[in-house]
Amino acid sequence: MSGSERPGAKRVLIVVSRTSNYWAEAWTAPANLMSTSLRLLQDQELIPPTTLDDPSAVTFVAKERWDVRTFLVLDIWHAAYDPDTAHLPGQNELPVVVVSFGRGEAATAYRAGTPTENRVDRELRDLHDRTGPGSRPPFEVDHADGKQAVIIGPWSLRRASRGRRWQDM
Repeated sequence: MSGSERPGAKRVLIVVSRTSNYWAEAWTAPANLMSTSLRLLQDQELIPPTTLDDPSAVTFVAKERWDVRTFLVLDIWHAAYDPDTAHLPGQNELPVVVVSFGRGEAATAYRAGTPTENRVDRELRDLHDRTGPGSRPPFEVDHADGKQAVIIGPWSLRRASRGRRWQDM
């Protein structure tokens, strides 16, 4: 965490299963699901209680859809975020909390372990890299129904060829 970062800075990974009642909403109207997720995180004291009171506290960073899961990524209180360097190793790393929506209305929230934090940070860094210079969040990638993501102008050719994302989580 940089010196200008608020102590409560976190990355929120929202995982929505295809069996969830929130499946369609996660892709077509994610703002409602993001608010629901943040309230759950506040209720469980996983994020600061003032997060929803300040509209500038939350940044919608990415959404990615696969056949069985949709992933939304938010940053909260991340004042040091710089999209021009977020693709570089060692940049844009935050502690991660997870909200998972399963069958029906089921939802759980928890602090991610180190392996999950590292993976989420790495995948987001790769997504920044794949979208290239000048790109800004929120990023949207749709792999559902066999769609192939189109990558135009990545920062590096090495990451442009990578195909897997968060789908294995």
